[in-house]
Parts: sequence; structure tokens; C-alpha cells
Amino acid sequence: MGNRSRAGRSNAGSGLNVAFRNPVRTAEDFAGIAGVCVQLFENADLLAMNAGQYEFGFALCTRCGFADSMHSATDDLPSLDGVPFREHLPITGKSSNNRPCWRHGEDELVIRHLHFAAEHNTDLLQLDLERANSLRTPAMAVTFAHTVHLAAAELLEVDVREISLSTEDLRQGNSWRFHLYDSDAGGSGHVAELIARRQNLEMLF
Repeated sequence: MGNRSRAGRSNAGSGLNVAFRNPVRTAEDFAGIAGVCVQLFENADLLAMNAGQYEFGFALCTRCGFADSMHSATDDLPSLDGVPFREHLPITGKSSNNRPCWRHGEDELVIRHLHFAAEHNTDLLQLDLERANSLRTPAMAVTFAHTVHLAAAELLEVDVREISLSTEDLRQGNSWRFHLYDSDAGGSGHVAELIARRQNLEMLF
């Protein structure tokens, strides 16, 4: 199988962890921007994690599946739009049902501080802005990432949802890298085509 390198966040919070082998293709000055380096990785392993809005995990109702972000490290249940978690309506069943999902004293139906995660294997582009002198602030870097994402979908004539974007490292200040990857498991060829047609991408900016 070979050794894999890792990028992205490695703590237990929200974010994207990426594991990949050596790049199959590399290009400099991507999209005509000096200093932007891009690498294509095939069969990258992605682990997406969600620790909730406040990084304390979720409260999950085991009866109907309703979930909401925990507000602190205590076991106090959250409220949604002023409605206590204990009084939430079931998210399954008849839409006309206006009775709370729980009866009085059924707190054992909840799992507290639950962190969600999902694994995904696909093809991935890693764009490194470390040497891009024209993109020296996190805000500029994140804006550039979203611009590339939208321009890529337009160039390839695909729905923007077929290519996923992760800017977690940029927004958290962990690195100057962001990732574009095929949304379909196993890869769909979109990001591979994008690096092959990178010169056409410059005309859409």
C-alpha cells in the first residue's frame, strides 16, 4: 500500500483530515497566480469531523434522530429557537404530530457530547498558497479558494456540488493550503481534468 502522508486538522474538533500517497501530478503558478502550487492525489482518504457549532459535540435523541449542538462541557441540554431540547418534536412520523418526542423523565433517550465523522475516498487537489505573495491574508486566500471552486465547476460544466471544497486550514490559520476533491466516492475525474485544463481556468477569473 505504501506510506501515506497526512494533512489537515488532527484534533477532535470539526474539520477535515486527509491522508494521501505521493502526488501523481504537480503544477506551479496554478490559474495564472504566481506562487500557487497544486498537487493531484488519487485515492486520498478523507475523514470529515463535526464537533458542533461550539466544539462540544451534539445532543442526539436516540428515538427520532433530532440533534443540536451542545453549548458547553456540562451535560445541560441545548435549546433551539427557545424550545428546550426535552420538548423537541419528533423529526420522523406524521408532519401533523405536535406532541413532544419525549415523555416526562425520559432523559435517558439522549446521547450527549456526540461527535460525528464520515470517511470518504476520492481524488483530491491540494492547493498551496505559501509562496503566493498576492494572497497574503486569510480572507484573500479563502476568497481565492471559493473563486477557484466556482470557476472549476463552470469550466468543467458540472454542478458545483460535484466538486467539494475544504478551507478549514485557511480559516483556522493552520496552513496556507486548501483542498478541492471529487464529491463522488472513488473519484469522478473532475479534479484530474481541472489540473489538466488549468490554463483555461485563468480566463474565467
